[in-house]
Amino acid sequence: MRGKLFACAIAAAAAGLVGNATARDLVVAIKTEPSSMDPQYHALTPNIQLSQTLFDPLVCADAEMLPKPCLAESWTAQGNTWTFKLRPNVKFSDGSPFTAADVLFTFDRVPKVPNSPSSYKIYLQQITKVEAVDPLTVRITTEKPYPLLPTNMASLPIMSAKAASGAAPEGKTTTELNAGNGLVGAGPYKFVSWKRGAEIVFERNPHDWGPAPAWDRVSYRPTSNPAARVAALLAGDVDLI
Repeated sequence: MRGKLFACAIAAAAAGLVGNATARDLVVAIKTEPSSMDPQYHALTPNIQLSQTLFDPLVCADAEMLPKPCLAESWTAQGNTWTFKLRPNVKFSDGSPFTAADVLFTFDRVPKVPNSPSSYKIYLQQITKVEAVDPLTVRITTEKPYPLLPTNMASLPIMSAKAASGAAPEGKTTTELNAGNGLVGAGPYKFVSWKRGAEIVFERNPHDWGPAPAWDRVSYRPTSNPAARVAALLAGDVDLI
């Protein structure tokens, strides 16, 4: 597993639905609909849960919440300078290659996202400089030695500079990303559609660098009422709540 909250839930569902070996789609009833699909707009649990399915960070968290390699296959620290070696041959869901330029774009965009109710800037605290040493090496300088940097990196999904660049200061706007325009990540799934209040649909990312996910298509249905979620599960309308 790569530290994704919903990926863990999907894996659990795959294990629990062994009686239906031919099932390739998963329908999940969720309590709270995300406020946005922009992975940098709102550091809120419902948003994070879904963005972790579309995007990967440099560092993931293992089952004990300890840092483990993800898009960065290794990292070292010397004083207040960190060097992250990026995983080679990784592609985003649109087939474009992942490089240090995407990391720099991601870090640069965070403080530029307007009207964020809870900014992702919290994960960039202490960082004073981010540099691309080469296409697969990123050097991060912090204000002082900062051992929590890898932990913070696990909460910052990496966006595609190619897909998410745009005319606005932050590149693609939150409104554009909510419509799926520029919503390109390197996670196990890719965005298909979002009908507010009704359904969010993801499909398997054919370029995913990790183990293939169990499901071809995952649909999330916002269902705020607990009794309605249970009823949908008992009726077989959803597979997981």
